[in-house]
This record gives sequence, structure tokens and C-alpha cells, in this order.
Amino acid sequence: QIEADKAAAVVELFTDIIETLRPEHGVGEVGRELTVREMLDSSASRVATRTAGRADVGVAIQLALARTYYSLELTEQARSLASFGHDVAMKLDPDSSLVADAEELLGWLAVGEGELDEAQQYMARALEIRERAQPMDAVKVAKALKGLASIARRRTPVDLDKALQLVERALAVLAGSDRDAWEVQVELLNHKCLLLYTQGRYDLADQIAQMALDVCEEQGTGLIESVTPLQNLGMRAKAKGQPEEAIAKINESIAILESVYPEGHSRTASMLRRLALIHQDQGNHAKAEQVLLQSVRI
Repeated sequence: QIEADKAAAVVELFTDIIETLRPEHGVGEVGRELTVREMLDSSASRVATRTAGRADVGVAIQLALARTYYSLELTEQARSLASFGHDVAMKLDPDSSLVADAEELLGWLAVGEGELDEAQQYMARALEIRERAQPMDAVKVAKALKGLASIARRRTPVDLDKALQLVERALAVLAGSDRDAWEVQVELLNHKCLLLYTQGRYDLADQIAQMALDVCEEQGTGLIESVTPLQNLGMRAKAKGQPEEAIAKINESIAILESVYPEGHSRTASMLRRLALIHQDQGNHAKAEQVLLQSVRI
């Protein structure tokens, strides 16, 4: 009940913060829609005053904002909020889920910066807290295991066997849960697919990629989660000398990315470069150049 009450308070206060993001409160201009970045920046500046007396709620909102900054590749802002939230959460309760939330995000930020030892410490600590929690949240445990697998894959020398064991362990945790966590399942299947490709186990990897796509399509069409399975299947079709299939899969992934990120995103640019390579291999140099220039403009 305590967690439920906190979650309700987070929603209430976050809604209150969002509702203040209007010109009459000094945010934005009449007749102009706020950008996501403006809303995030303004919300972040209001958290402390709006959550006075509820430090736990304030931390939860700060971490939610930090995760949004991270998803938009605004890592400096994400790290600032996550670090502050972590420090406050540690003072409240060093074994709380808030600490684990912060350490997991800080771990991913460290991975992005190539600081793998730092990332390992954060992720291992997050997993420790997740596994001790009563009741244990299988989804959060699986995500922490996925983080550790990502670190193992990036180490030199790479430890593919360990990474694969961690992913299999995460999938087993999810399978033993009654929660519907298909998004996390797809993330793990994508990770397993990548590891199998790296090991040269291509046929099995193709099966896992198709499995991931099937899980997505059971939920609907045009989902952002479908992008990576489509990419994997498309690039494998390219490798197998099936250009039409490759182009179809990559174009489908680009269409999804463009619908989700209409103003452009590094993922869209990266996918366009893959498409250009396929056209280049086909000897269609004019089309390859056109697609490549499109990616550069993002």
C-alpha cells in the first residue's frame, strides 16, 4: 500500500507540474507549442519546490525525467538528475527501489561513456537490491540482468558466454512471472540475437529475431519495439543475398522510426545508412547516394 500511495502521489504531482507549463506561468509563448525539451527543462526546475516534504516522490519524478532525457540522448541532463536523485535516495534508504532505479540508469550512462567498471558496480548493486525486494519484481530483475549482459558483451576480451548466460537467466525470470512484460522480453530476445550472431550461430539467431518480431506483431503494427528485430532480419537478408527482403525490412523499420521521431533521430540516420549500403551492394549508386544524403541531413 505504501508503494501504491507513493505512485499515486507521483502521478498527482507530476500532473500538477505539467499543468503549470503554460504561458501564463512564464513558460513558452501563446500560439506556440512547447517542445519536449522545453517541457522537460521546465519540469525539472519545478520538482524541488513542488515536492517539498515528499523527498521520495521528488526523487521518483526526477528519475522519470532523467530517463526521458536519456531516451532523447541528452545524457548530461540525465546524469545530473540521476546523480542528484541517487544521492537523495541513498539518504532516505540505501536499499530502496529508488536507489536501484538510479543506479541502473547511472549504469547505462556509464556504459555509453565506455566506463564499464563503473557501470558494472552500478548494475550489480541494482540487481542485488532488486533480488532482495519482497515481493521481487521480475521485470526489474530481468532489466538489471540485461544491463550486466550488455557490459559483458562490451568488455575486452568479450565474454559472450557470460553475456548469453545472463540473458538466458533474465528470460527465465520473466517466464516465471505472471506479469505481461512483452517489451522487456523483446529487448532480451534482441540481445540474445546479437550475441548469437557474434558467435556465428546465424540460423539460431535468425529464429530468435523472428521470434522477437512475432512478439511485437502480436501487440500491434508500427511499434517502436519492432525496429530492432526488423533491422536484424533485414541485415541478415542482405548477408544471404536477398536484397528485396532486406530493403523491405529496413524500409519498414525506417517508417516506424520516422513516425515516432518526426524531427529526426540518430536511430533513423543509422537505419538510412544501412539502407544505403544495401542499394550500394546492388549497384544502385544513385539511390544509395540519395539515401545517404537523407541520413546526413538528420
